[in-house]
Amino acid sequence: REYEFTFNAELSKGNVSVELLDASKKRVLFLKENRCGKVSVEAGKRYYLMIRFESSTGSYQLDWS
Repeated sequence: REYEFTFNAELSKGNVSVELLDASKKRVLFLKENRCGKVSVEAGKRYYLMIRFESSTGSYQLDWS
């Protein structure tokens, strides 16, 4: 399967990023503020979604389809 991620952030300060990791914690997708990306995943496999905040204030939205 292929998924498209859209990450929008409206920050007044700091940084925020999104990472998708596979079962062995290898990065398969990295998005910083206001970016899109596609990733192919395998059915039945485990993935980890990490959202990292660095002294940030504001809001964000993460969508996937």
